Amino acid sequence: MLNLPESIMERIISILSKERNVEKVILFGSRARGDARSNSDIDLALIGDNIPLSLHTKLRDNVGLYSLDIVRMNELDDELLLESINKDGILLYSRDEAAALAPHG
Repeated sequence: MLNLPESIMERIISILSKERNVEKVILFGSRARGDARSNSDIDLALIGDNIPLSLHTKLRDNVGLYSLDIVRMNELDDELLLESINKDGILLYSRDEAAALAPHG
């Protein structure tokens, strides 16, 4: 499937879900298509306003040996890449869905 340890994905989602400006996280590229190799990078598209550049460093420090490629969708002007993300992307996190699933008390 994603050819990536679940613990790595959980770490990525845990970090990104704490960033108030990140609304959605989409996995794309070879890991989303299912043709990744063990050394393939992790391609993430982030949706949200004013996502800090420091987030890339924070993620990189927490994914071990995997390299990351992060794009901010709100700033993306590469039509082919945008088309690829929309076609093959897998939604990993959505703030709206997380809020809907959170316990209300």
